[in-house]
Amino acid sequence: VPIFRGGSGSDCEEFIRAVYAYAFEKDKTDDNKWIAAYAPTRLSGKALRWYARQDNTVKADWSALQVALLDQYPPSDDEEEDDEADKPKAQPLPKNVPTPAAAAGPSAGANNIAAPPPISLSAKKAAIARCKKARIRVEDKDGVAKGWISIPMGPFASQVTTVPGEAVHVKAEKVNSGPTT
Repeated sequence: VPIFRGGSGSDCEEFIRAVYAYAFEKDKTDDNKWIAAYAPTRLSGKALRWYARQDNTVKADWSALQVALLDQYPPSDDEEEDDEADKPKAQPLPKNVPTPAAAAGPSAGANNIAAPPPISLSAKKAAIARCKKARIRVEDKDGVAKGWISIPMGPFASQVTTVPGEAVHVKAEKVNSGPTT
């Protein structure tokens, strides 16, 4: 397993994969304590200094340690774009798919609501710049990180995952929720 000194999110993910591979070779993949004890032997520099400041509950549990590592070394915007490029693209619908019937027009007495004006390119860029990318982290009752909410595998099948590529990625923008005084 190579030494992990800190750095990018992809470097951190590679380190975690290498630790898993080594644990697999040693038939220790189900032993979170063993993996948590082994992993810091491969840390150096910023990563080792960060590890030294972690709570003992994180240090003693590989599941919590890898979540903490991935939180400390998140993917950069470029890495997020690379993840998007790896996802399968939606296929266009075949040309022979029937078009649904148009909705009925407004009935008498219904309020007509005007469509909002188009958003300018500069306004779109400003809105995107205000957005923050994140994963939704799951913690136990003691505040120890256990993973992230996973990408749904079915209509009611979300679960917790410790694999960053399987986590739901969200973008959020803080907006004013009401009048200020």
